[in-house]
Amino acid sequence: KWENVDKLIFVNPELEKSFLNEINPKVSTITIPNAIELNKFNYHEPTSENSLLAYSQSFNPIKSYHKLIKIFSKLIKINSNFNLTIAAKSPINENHIANYTECENLIKENNLNKNITLHIIKNDNEIMNLLENNNAIISYSDVESFHYSFAEGLLSGLEGFCNGWRELNPQYFWDNWCYPNEKEFIKALLDWGDSSIDARIKKSLKNKSYIIDNFSAEKIGQDYLNLLTSL
Repeated sequence: KWENVDKLIFVNPELEKSFLNEINPKVSTITIPNAIELNKFNYHEPTSENSLLAYSQSFNPIKSYHKLIKIFSKLIKINSNFNLTIAAKSPINENHIANYTECENLIKENNLNKNITLHIIKNDNEIMNLLENNNAIISYSDVESFHYSFAEGLLSGLEGFCNGWRELNPQYFWDNWCYPNEKEFIKALLDWGDSSIDARIKKSLKNKSYIIDNFSAEKIGQDYLNLLTSL
């Protein structure tokens, strides 16, 4: 029974809002995001390469890699000096296999073989190499608000570009990296592509600090401690 709940904790504000609007507006709620394991990721100073990375555990269609390929094809028609790596574990179910195949076909149809790499992650240690060898992280999912890989990219010193017009609004976490539509998303990538090394390094350090200040185990643990002491 909801009256026995002192505080209901959500990991993102969109779900909290939906609960209050659709289920029970009288329950006391709070949003406390998940923590990032800071020690697993190393900072890497960015280079001048316009190398973009999107990765996850699967080729699930909600990751929208097929849509990312389509927007990337528009980007390189303006500036061909970009490359994109899309990485996930080998697809094993029918839905994921179909999405992977669609991505392959889109790359061929748009002559993007020299600019896009589909990388199959065989070992989680490969993620560290992917982060080290790219300069920007992309979150283009249809239905994610936090998106761990995006946070891991920022922590590693990558610049971030986030689809800000999807379900489960990501702006609560990533407002400084969100863009309201496809046009602004492409413009931001083009601007970053022309940025200097000094500007990239300065921004990468800010990105790293943002993750440490807001999503470390110490910070999230303190949030829980503060909550418990207030009950």
